[in-house]
Amino acid sequence: MVERMVPSGATHLVVDLVTQVTTFECSLWAFHSFRGIRLNGTAAHHNVTTKGIRAPRKLAVTKTSTNSLSLE
Repeated sequence: MVERMVPSGATHLVVDLVTQVTTFECSLWAFHSFRGIRLNGTAAHHNVTTKGIRAPRKLAVTKTSTNSLSLE
């Protein structure tokens, strides 16, 4: 990781994303509201693996706040 200050005063971070791999779980289900009662369908569970994320070629900080960065 490379860290440096950019003209806007925000910290610029360069992170190698090419080899990043993650796994997360996702559950999807349908529901219907009948006379004020929620009826849930059976959930479909999925385990998802990214198998690596392609690194972006150019990123610019477009907006900053005390707890977030917007990149474009």
